[in-house]
Formats: sequence, C-alpha cells, structure tokens
Amino acid sequence: MKWFWVALAALTSSCQQPGAGTRAQRPLYNFDSLLAAQGTQPHYVTKITRVNEAVDSVVLTLNAADWQKELAVFQKLQAVNRPAYRDQYVMREYDDPRSNLTVREYHAPHAPVGILRLYFLDRPQRIQKIEAIHREKSFFFSAERQFRLQFESPGAARLSGFGQQGGQKVFWGDTTLFDIQVRMQ
Repeated sequence: MKWFWVALAALTSSCQQPGAGTRAQRPLYNFDSLLAAQGTQPHYVTKITRVNEAVDSVVLTLNAADWQKELAVFQKLQAVNRPAYRDQYVMREYDDPRSNLTVREYHAPHAPVGILRLYFLDRPQRIQKIEAIHREKSFFFSAERQFRLQFESPGAARLSGFGQQGGQKVFWGDTTLFDIQVRMQ
C-alpha cells in the first residue's frame, strides 16, 4: 500500500510542467517599479517642448504631484506586460553599434508597444537607456510616440532625462508633431 501512494505522488507531480505559466507572469520590464524608484521629492528640470513649429523652453520646480504627472505618461509602456500581448514579443539581443552597450529588443508589431529596447552595460540590471514605440489607433485618430528614458549611470535607478516625440493624426484634421525633452538639474 505504501508503494501505491509513492507511485501516485510521482505520477501526479510528473503531470505538472515545471515552470508552466511563469513566462507569462514574469514582466518583460517592470515599469511600475522603475517609476516608483524615482521618488516624490521635488525636482528641478529643464523642459523643451516643440509642437509643430512652436518651441518653448522653461526651467521648472516640480513638487511631488507635478513629478508624478510628468512620469505618468510612461505607464503606457506597462502594456508590454499584459497577458494579451506578452506572448507576441520576440526578443533579440545585439551590441549597439554607436556605443559599448548591449541592446535587448522586444518586437511585437500588433501590440500597442511595438518595440521596446533596453540598453545596458554588461548585464540587464545595469540599465542605461530605454526606448519604446507606442501606437494608438481608433476611428477618429492615430498616434505614435517614441519614449526615451536615460539614467544617470548604468544600473542607477535615477533618471537623468526623458522625453517623447511623435505625432497624432486626427480624422478630420492635420497631423500634429511634437517633441518633449526633460533634463534633470
């Protein structure tokens, strides 16, 4: 009888695939943690904004609420971790021809975040830069944004600058082009 229970335990444990479901549960990149690591302390930033041909540059002192609003736009990048898109991403890794960094690129043409590039030194934990292309499309408008996040040093959680550029086409109007760059002081 003892051998019956041992055999039954061995059979039921062998039916479970080790690590089943863990790939879909692991985030490609945890943007929530990244944004939380930026803190809520006031920041002094230089913000350069270009909308079509109009350019504006201003130095701002941001309180905690303003700082969180500035970073909120990057929550769109969390779409890479949605279960509906997670399995669509194909990953490739290569050396950046313009620097000494390694690039880990995730590509999924039908996901909102079509491309996510993580630039790092030696290992992914020493992240230096993040680039992503986010697309939105509806009957009334289509928009594409390229997001960039730059870090103070490899592996540092603190941003040294960030930005977004792109365009939005409204069904009944012209295309609006924009470029927003923020640098920490």
